[in-house]
Parts: sequence; C-alpha cells; structure tokens
Amino acid sequence: MPEKGCLPNEFSFGILVRGYCRFGLANKGLELLDLMRSSGIFPNRIFLT
Repeated sequence: MPEKGCLPNEFSFGILVRGYCRFGLANKGLELLDLMRSSGIFPNRIFLT
C-alpha cells in the first residue's frame, strides 16, 4: 500500500486480516495483525466484530 501512496489504517488492515481468515489463511492474518500492531495501528471495536 505505501508503494502506491496509500497509508494503511485500522480499516484497511481489518479488511485484509478478515480476508485471510475467511480463506483459511489464519496464520497470514495473524502475521498481518502483528505487523499492524508493530506499525502503531491497533484494532478498533469494528475490527473485532
């Protein structure tokens, strides 16, 4: 995303994490969640539902 000039936020990360999990790639979703947190972006209530 940053290469395209788009800064990720909790909503864009959430969409990607949910997509990975829905397609059976939970480990990739968890890796992305770790990247999200290490980037200083934290899940919000909507992300967790």
